[in-house]
Amino acid sequence: MVKKELEKGGIVLVPNPSSDTLLLTATQGRLEKQAETQKLMKRRRISSSETILDHFQVSNRSQFLAFSPSRDPARLFSVDERSQLVLGILESIMIQDDNLKRILVESDSKGNSSSLRYLLQSHKWIDILAPLHWDEQKVEVQKLTMWPLWQIMPPIDKIQEYYGAEIAYYFAFVGTLAYWSIFLGCLGLSVFLLRVYRQDNIDEDEYTPFYGLLCFIWAIIFYKFWERKENTLAYQFGTLELSNLVDDFEHDYSSGIGRHRRPEFHGTMRESPVTGDPELYYPSFKRKLHYLVSAVVTVSMLAIAFTMMIISLNLQGYIRPKDETYHPFYYPRFASLAADGEIFDSMTSWLFFVPVVIHAVSIFTLNKIYRRIARKLTDWENHEFQTDYENSLILKRFLFEAFDCYISLFYLAFYACDVDRLRMELIAIFNIDSFRRILLEVVVPMVLHKMNKTVDDGHPQDLDLDVYESFDDWMEILIQFGYVTLFASAYPLASLVMFVALMIEIRSDCYKLTYLCQKPAGEEVANIGMWKNLLQFMVWFCCLTNCLLFGFTSDQMMHYMPNFYFRDEAGDTHMVHDKGWIAILVIFALERVLIYFGLALNAMIPSIPEELAIQLKRRKYLLHAEKVKAE
Repeated sequence: MVKKELEKGGIVLVPNPSSDTLLLTATQGRLEKQAETQKLMKRRRISSSETILDHFQVSNRSQFLAFSPSRDPARLFSVDERSQLVLGILESIMIQDDNLKRILVESDSKGNSSSLRYLLQSHKWIDILAPLHWDEQKVEVQKLTMWPLWQIMPPIDKIQEYYGAEIAYYFAFVGTLAYWSIFLGCLGLSVFLLRVYRQDNIDEDEYTPFYGLLCFIWAIIFYKFWERKENTLAYQFGTLELSNLVDDFEHDYSSGIGRHRRPEFHGTMRESPVTGDPELYYPSFKRKLHYLVSAVVTVSMLAIAFTMMIISLNLQGYIRPKDETYHPFYYPRFASLAADGEIFDSMTSWLFFVPVVIHAVSIFTLNKIYRRIARKLTDWENHEFQTDYENSLILKRFLFEAFDCYISLFYLAFYACDVDRLRMELIAIFNIDSFRRILLEVVVPMVLHKMNKTVDDGHPQDLDLDVYESFDDWMEILIQFGYVTLFASAYPLASLVMFVALMIEIRSDCYKLTYLCQKPAGEEVANIGMWKNLLQFMVWFCCLTNCLLFGFTSDQMMHYMPNFYFRDEAGDTHMVHDKGWIAILVIFALERVLIYFGLALNAMIPSIPEELAIQLKRRKYLLHAEKVKAE
């Protein structure tokens, strides 16, 4: 019955020896009809020397340009576009068979529509729904990304044609960040070499603060230029207009185009107050209650992560009360193991690194546990649209994993105010994490892939591969960005390490997508979504953290305002009692000045490049001229 419904909807069943696998495609005519329905954006030739981006129309198919590397006989659609169109056809097929409708629709407790794909997925009749790899194209993309080794920016156009816009944005972001990290890496190396030449320590070097301040300016400029590149890519990919389609109050009801609704969404049927058509409805107050429960569970998990951090810092000897005073996070049973001559003594034993490794392993373990919890909580929130679901999941996991990674650094920086130990902890965590990523994402997968002997059991081997999740890749990049920018003054060489890690990341992620994961069915998106908001927050927040490192955590400010500080008999630096408020005022005044300067830069650098603005205006003019001529 299901096969008959698929064939009625224009789906072609490809012969396959496996009885539990259906290979689906569609005829060229059905693909073109779906492309017109979905308002697929493609280049159309309007003269012998000029083309514009326009919605695909079957009546004007001869004017639309082709993607030369495509297998499409008509040279109209790329590999990713064909996958998206077939998935769109599956979403549009409504059940017509009375027997199948009785089995699926009437037994559907979630109140879903009679869309065949939604009902099959909600009833778990489908285990996997994924596009298959095209061997020639995927190997070509992988080779162009891997070689030459000195290549920084991967072939974004090839990646977009094969994997789609969502994956292409990720590789474009990593490549752009690698380009920009060259300047910051050279600057950090210069600061490090100057400090070594002068034989200064990180606590008292008067030039290191300038690196932290320049890092904030660099982050602002990088963010703006990424935004410009993102908009340029969105125009090239034909997804720039999608930002209007996903607005909560601007759905295209006439064509049914909007955000993809999740098959798991459930509710009660009602008449839509906007269109008057039947729709699924789920009260927003219920979802807000679920948000509250999610917050409580997340805070509880964060408390566990904080406890693990405190134990780790005690084992490393970083938490010790001064002058017999009470310390709320000091636990003698653990701290005694790091005392002079003990097993974790940093001066006498290499075992000092064991607590660091234990902390890194605990972070990895807690993140893995919370990953499952976050997905369960997000499922429970019952989001209607896939973008809302993904944004909620990203926000939960990022807040937890970022807290897990940064909390020990923030403690050493702004509670203990110990820049030397902050630097040691940052170097240890940053380098161990970089090594872990290279080992787990490059070495181990390559070895396992070479050792794996597949058996031809009649179904595509793609289905045996792991499902690709972009979250882990994005998370690693943003956490690394935070290490470099939030604590710039503590470890200037981190930017140089980041450049090397990004070069490896580009190649390892492409290898993973090529050989170790199913081909992702990425959505056509206009930007990097929630990750852009998180990146923007980190950019502005690094201004505050670096100013606090300069004024409170280290003795660097004392070189510029010596009359406002004094040293006690133990060598610790303190603010002069009656002048301390002036020093604090100077620190926050500096932070305000930098914020205003950053806002000025943000306003001066347009988000849309002038060349792109001209192209958009030219496109609007030509389309209007064609419309007037047709009338």
